[in-house]
Amino acid sequence: MRTPTQAVEWANRVKAGYSGYCLQFVRSAFGVAAKHASAKDAWLATTRRHTDRTPPAGVPVWFSFDSGVNRNYWHVAISLGGGRIRTTSYPRSGVVGNTTITGLEKAWSGVGTTYLGWSEDINGVRVYTPAAPPPAPSAPSPEEDDMPTVGEIWSAEFGRGDRRITAGDLITQVDDILAEVADLRVEVGNITKIVASLDTSESRVKQLYDRRTSIDKIGPLLDRVDALADLVEKALTNNREV
Repeated sequence: MRTPTQAVEWANRVKAGYSGYCLQFVRSAFGVAAKHASAKDAWLATTRRHTDRTPPAGVPVWFSFDSGVNRNYWHVAISLGGGRIRTTSYPRSGVVGNTTITGLEKAWSGVGTTYLGWSEDINGVRVYTPAAPPPAPSAPSPEEDDMPTVGEIWSAEFGRGDRRITAGDLITQVDDILAEVADLRVEVGNITKIVASLDTSESRVKQLYDRRTSIDKIGPLLDRVDALADLVEKALTNNREV
């Protein structure tokens, strides 16, 4: 038996013949033995059918007829992928050519040609197996959970060791930072007054320079505020015992 790729390669090498013998053409492409008398019987015997109009390359593609001499025999072609097919008796009897599913329906619309679908099997033989979907990602086991505990975060940020952290500890940190912020606001106010009355006297310049240390405190203090905010956010997100 040929693979779907090999079946397409075989079908592409055939340029003529098989007029009235579409089932023989397609099963021969796969190297499958004869079993049914018509494409209609072969379609009705399939067990793995699909009705979408985008069959993969290398599968049987089936059509029915509402009228005409072949209304009781129907038709089968082989998919080339992307909605294209290779079929007998196209574009005329005795020729094997390429078209699309829709193109064949339109070309043979006079006999009520209708696309039925495609199948993974023909004459009782499975000729195509869809690729297995990728496995769903598994949840990490407890051993793989490397998220630090709130206590570990607290120890790293504030150096309080491994003892149990309470809500009071958090409140104390907030109060301490707010007190430092208030002090710095006073200092910034004083610096603003000095700048407003600044002159070129050496004493004023030195006084402003001495106040520089208060400004230097602002950056580290903001870092502490950010660290505390992150700690509270992680505690709420992880919902872990602190």
